Amino acid sequence: MEGLWDALRASGQGLLASTLLRHGVRSVSDVALKSSVLQENGVLQWQIEAILAAGPQQAVSPAQVRADLPVAFQGKRANLSAALEAARPNQRARSLAALDEDVLARSTAPAHASRLRTYQAVCKAWDLEPFPLSNENVRAFAASLKAGGYRSAAVYFQSICSHQTRHLHLPVDSLLRHVIRDCLRSILRGLGAQRLKESFDAMRLNDCSFSFVDEAFSFDQVSHCRDLCIIGLWYMLRESELASARLSHLTLTDSELRLLIPIHKTDCYGQLCERVLSCSCRVRRHNLCVWHAAERHLIRDPSGKDIQRFHGHVLRVSGAQMLFAAGVHLQLIQLLGRWTSMTILRYTQQAGLNLLPSIPDVVLNNRPDVGSLAIAPAVGPQVDSDALSRAAPRISNESSRSGASSSSRTSTSGDITALRAELQILKQAVIKPPAAYVIRSRSKIVHLGCPHELSNPPSSWRSRCGWAYGQANFLRVSEISDPLRACQKCFDRNADSGSDVQSSGSGFSDLEPSDSDSS
Repeated sequence: MEGLWDALRASGQGLLASTLLRHGVRSVSDVALKSSVLQENGVLQWQIEAILAAGPQQAVSPAQVRADLPVAFQGKRANLSAALEAARPNQRARSLAALDEDVLARSTAPAHASRLRTYQAVCKAWDLEPFPLSNENVRAFAASLKAGGYRSAAVYFQSICSHQTRHLHLPVDSLLRHVIRDCLRSILRGLGAQRLKESFDAMRLNDCSFSFVDEAFSFDQVSHCRDLCIIGLWYMLRESELASARLSHLTLTDSELRLLIPIHKTDCYGQLCERVLSCSCRVRRHNLCVWHAAERHLIRDPSGKDIQRFHGHVLRVSGAQMLFAAGVHLQLIQLLGRWTSMTILRYTQQAGLNLLPSIPDVVLNNRPDVGSLAIAPAVGPQVDSDALSRAAPRISNESSRSGASSSSRTSTSGDITALRAELQILKQAVIKPPAAYVIRSRSKIVHLGCPHELSNPPSSWRSRCGWAYGQANFLRVSEISDPLRACQKCFDRNADSGSDVQSSGSGFSDLEPSDSDSS
């Protein structure tokens, strides 16, 4: 009931309290449910809309626990009644406050306020008034930033200048802007180069524990956090994008993963773009496949507990370095990561340095990769392997066996075991499935059905002659015998497999036209 009274007071519709109680309205949601009844009893439409607008604003997703995440607003049509309601004398202050509140994004407002407090504290230490901006307080603030080694001094001056123009409605003259520019040049002089972005070797996730079990996501499971890191790496997601991700933004098809993500980090309209990545598995499931990493956790938590999403800008940096080290063109990485500037160069400049520590291992052990990161072959003349073997001295089998390390033998035996398992799966995949004989419920003509029924829905089951028997009444038979007859169109195409039909008790002499021809 308190929410209803607060909404009535905020909207200025306190006189309607008795009318609402008389018709069983006990909450703000009851106002929407019983709007037709209220209108029949004299309550106007704009009054109902004003009460609903003044009610508690419910978040789009109850799992959102961070205040700096963007809100996904639902699109709605323009409402003249609400616009006129905002102009009422008791609503003007609130309308203007709402206008000023959304000038800056929720992720920008706290940082802007923090920089403003820092400026005011420095001015207080210098015994100067912070506003309006003058030559004295600007130079004093710049001197403190230079002494403190602030690298982002330009952002501080941008915040205080925007505060003066936006809230104090005072201009910043051109002379003062020249002073700020000179101060920034002095502050940055002597600070040195910026540090590179923190990152990690993305391929090291291949060594972490993983599970192929489909279950709800939990931060208590290392394999679940690993799957989330895989998704963030491949899509190069930002911290806020991971934290605000929702299940409705992710779509899984047969072999593709589609993710809705913001176009850029400063978007204030809620525009989304879709990025598609396909499954990388062939015969054996790959440990770093992004499709299976998402598919394993499409199950809701059984207790219904809200989960705070993993966040960290390191995934965006490491994902860009992983793709760049693997040989992906910079333009493709920029398109996938939604970079509109050349900031991506700061992220990928350290990708080559990650390969250097493992180069001796590659050269000495003749391995084709560096820490699971591919290295491009050196450019130069190609040496014939046969000529090289003839020129090299022969080494006895005993010495070669004694020189081999135990780790290489273990790696080779593991590769052989994995190769045998893949070959076994491949053999099962190429085995010809048994012929499927189907007939209509009121016919004696046998058709050759789809050999891959288990991997396709019934709506796509079709015989060789084109009959969609999956959407009709049909019967299965094990052999073609009297009084059944084989369809001419089905079995003419399979003339090289006539032995199958012959062994079933009937030859091709009794072939009949298909049911579609007879009809």
